[in-house]
Amino acid sequence: MIDKVRKSIKDNSLLRRGDTVCVAVSGGVDSTVLLHLLYALRAELGLQLVVCHLNHNLRGVEATRDKNFVKKLAGRLGLPFESAKLLKKDIRARSGESLQEWARGRRLEFLNSCADKYGASRTGGAGSVRIALGHNMDDQCETVLMRLMKGASLRGLSGIAWKRERFIRPVLGLSRKEIEAFAAAGGIDFVEDSSNKTDKYLRNRIRHELIPVLEGYNPRVREAVARSATLLREDENCLAGLAAAEFKKALVSPKSRSRKKVLCSAAEELVFDRPALLALSPSIFRRVFTMAVYSLNTEVEPSVYLAQIEAFRGLVKGRVPNTSLKLCQGLFAGRAYDKITISTEALEQLKGPAKDARKASTARVSKTRSNEEVVLLVPGKAGINGIDAVVTATITRRSRVKLGTGDVAFFDMDGLKDTLTLRTFRAGDRMRPMGMAGQKKLKDIFIDEKVSPQARRETLLVLCGGVIIWACGLRRSGLAPVTSATKKVLKLTIKQCT
Repeated sequence: MIDKVRKSIKDNSLLRRGDTVCVAVSGGVDSTVLLHLLYALRAELGLQLVVCHLNHNLRGVEATRDKNFVKKLAGRLGLPFESAKLLKKDIRARSGESLQEWARGRRLEFLNSCADKYGASRTGGAGSVRIALGHNMDDQCETVLMRLMKGASLRGLSGIAWKRERFIRPVLGLSRKEIEAFAAAGGIDFVEDSSNKTDKYLRNRIRHELIPVLEGYNPRVREAVARSATLLREDENCLAGLAAAEFKKALVSPKSRSRKKVLCSAAEELVFDRPALLALSPSIFRRVFTMAVYSLNTEVEPSVYLAQIEAFRGLVKGRVPNTSLKLCQGLFAGRAYDKITISTEALEQLKGPAKDARKASTARVSKTRSNEEVVLLVPGKAGINGIDAVVTATITRRSRVKLGTGDVAFFDMDGLKDTLTLRTFRAGDRMRPMGMAGQKKLKDIFIDEKVSPQARRETLLVLCGGVIIWACGLRRSGLAPVTSATKKVLKLTIKQCT
């Protein structure tokens, strides 16, 4: 089974030599076997493993037992152990989410904080930080069937991805029977979660009742559903690429602004050309809309209810030239003749003569292309379409490092192993500023620095492996600081175009 996992890691580009892997371990058989498999491969792949456990504080003494089990396991393997416990008062104070959704969100926050901690602690080491989850083929089958019964798009039916951002799933190609057999053969202990036996949850009913019935028609139904999910994901990726191209075509480039009459008072907005949206097929239209939602609110899952998509389609296709509506995920949409705006704040319907309304429809279009992200070569320079600034990357000596200028930032080049990219601000962006132990919302940094809403949209960000390392001209992150041990210094400079 180690060979299968090794192949899955290679085929799906899950890990690279030198990576640090934060392994989410609940104590159950799936995550415990995942930890043992990665432990067996750690020397071969040059991995640094960290055991991470979150006590959801929902199962009393059983939850405490799980935490103690995982802590002892980490100690026995000689691995770092990170844990946290949710508070009862926070559980009671949640609003608008089911308990399962809320707990999942807190679990992802905890795992991301662990990854941030170990990413910041690496000094010049190779590799990136990944978060390994124990989803398997049975989970994939259950997920696809559950979404099918509720009604899902192609993306939904493509199931669980092998990787997304820093999250990876090395045992997604293994069945639960294979995992349990590996544990039995290797004498691997684990704990049982009693909540997995109840039929209170839909997933458990699918596992205990529906799948056994389907196995009567096809004994290998789990493999068949997982195979279908893989094929559907490939199709979805193809359509997503087409949608991304149409997204760029439909996005409006502003030519003028007016402070007298604005379409939107929000700090973040996207403005589209209505005729371009009308020309899209229903399939591509849905994806373009979903991309817009996710571009403006990256703190939520990039999935949108069909009813919201149809409401937006009605706004685009309808006869009312000036109107607005509330969307999902705290977003709003507005139409001013042939300009369609999606914003993070409420839109006001335009009033007055048609001429003024048309003028207002382009008054506050953002200059930035929030979906655009370009590679910054070292040495080299890059910019974003519509932003009158260029970021230059060069290599210099440590003796030339100077402090006190916001237009320049210096980093230990050996501590930045991933590709550098350049983009603009997106809602939900966070970074760990130099001198701070934790992360901070970029929006809060803007407020602290008294950056105007318009300037926020035009602030360039340099990222390394998807992590913000410099908000150009404002703050740099604590990643890869220049120290006395630094051998090669990366110098980043932002310069306004004249």
